[in-house]
Amino acid sequence: LLALFGVAALSLLLYLFIQRTGYGLKIRALASDEDLAKVSGIRPLAVTALIWFVAGVAGGLAGAFYGVGASVSPLLGWRQFLLILMVALVGGTWGLGGVIAVGVATSVALAAMALQFDQVLYAQLVLIVTFVIVLKLRGTRLTETAKV
Repeated sequence: LLALFGVAALSLLLYLFIQRTGYGLKIRALASDEDLAKVSGIRPLAVTALIWFVAGVAGGLAGAFYGVGASVSPLLGWRQFLLILMVALVGGTWGLGGVIAVGVATSVALAAMALQFDQVLYAQLVLIVTFVIVLKLRGTRLTETAKV
């Protein structure tokens, strides 16, 4: 429970940092249009270094939380790569809040289905199929509205 609340608090802090601070505004401006950000006086190299620093801290904390219950192996993390990619693709259309919400929903669904199926592999398979269906439906909906 401590890890769960810790991750929730850190996710909220990261969200508030990106949405409510001047540095977050610079990050979002650079992500939207680099040329316009340069004209506005934002230094892309400094903001890029900040982004890498925040990503490194987040990755280190994720590794620390994950490492508590896992042993180190050469392919540590590759089993989760496809789920992480799918969460980023599905939640990314709604911004950072969408990625966090889809990530939390995915982890809760994965835990619940792993308990139900007694196999994590089946739960991951169900989630991947669900993500593919969502991406397919979202893709056809976007192309249909573009044709109109």
